[in-house]
Amino acid sequence: MYPTITSGCALNPLRFCPDDPLPRWQMAMFVIRAIYGGDSFTYSTNPYFNDVPRFDQYGNPVMYFPHVQRMYELGITTGCATPGAYCPFDSTLNYMAAVFTVRAAQYKAGNPLYIDPSVSRPDTFADIVLRVVRRCALVLRHLPLCAKDS
Repeated sequence: MYPTITSGCALNPLRFCPDDPLPRWQMAMFVIRAIYGGDSFTYSTNPYFNDVPRFDQYGNPVMYFPHVQRMYELGITTGCATPGAYCPFDSTLNYMAAVFTVRAAQYKAGNPLYIDPSVSRPDTFADIVLRVVRRCALVLRHLPLCAKDS
């Protein structure tokens, strides 16, 4: 059985919405769910990022907080260009998705990949993106990242 990574963008009628932008908070949920097969994992309750609180202004848990925390703990993210922030509502750009994917696959394979957090320009991640393209990587054996004929 495949892990539950997303329930789509609408339930009635059920839709996936592949052309919608993907915010970074959703990407965190996708990546961590792909690694753990769901939402059952440990994480620190002390926020690593100043823009990802544990609770919202009404005292309700922020649903993506655990996933962003775990992404940081696993070395999959170091945040965004804003110091101390994750930028959860920014769109996930293609190079970011490639970086998250390779780091998650490296973690799953037992070989964490360290990327210097001071590096913030997209072109500095070219080696990671090339790894994805060259290997036509399968993330967790279920999510093809490249075309079948690549």
